[in-house]
Amino acid sequence: MNSANIDNIVARPKGLVKAKLSRDDIIMRGGMIVIALYLVMSLAFPLYSMFSKSFSTFKYDLSKFEVQVSDDTGQFPPTIVSLESLNGELEAIPNDELSTGSGGRLGVTMFFPDFSFRSPVMYRIRNVDNQGRFLVGSTLVTGTDWQELDSNTFRRVQLRPVRSTGLSNFINYFS
Repeated sequence: MNSANIDNIVARPKGLVKAKLSRDDIIMRGGMIVIALYLVMSLAFPLYSMFSKSFSTFKYDLSKFEVQVSDDTGQFPPTIVSLESLNGELEAIPNDELSTGSGGRLGVTMFFPDFSFRSPVMYRIRNVDNQGRFLVGSTLVTGTDWQELDSNTFRRVQLRPVRSTGLSNFINYFS
């Protein structure tokens, strides 16, 4: 086909004329796809990982723990008290200070102003559900069974925070 026939509508072939892909074009397009996949994997996945962690918040949920305090003879009364109600009465920890990081620990003795590790008083503590966790020394307790402890051991009880998802990390940073 010469240039004179291109302008002539009758001389042009019917249908759409498409250039054939050469081997170099196929290799070039394949390389562009590989580069695009590399960019998605090297940029998008780390950003997703970083942002998903920034939406994780940790807070002490005091309603997940119950305690009982014995008298000096070691007899436990039938009343069971949650740490949330103790905190409401004593205001030992303000609600805005219940937010923490993933490794946060909160000592239970803060809720007992007259606590003495030398007293003969016994303590019982338990998780209300399976999401509650606390440490007795360095032992993690996750079940809902009562843990009966003497005063010296009870001073080593540390509450662990509960993980949740939300925007409170960003509210803390930008307020």
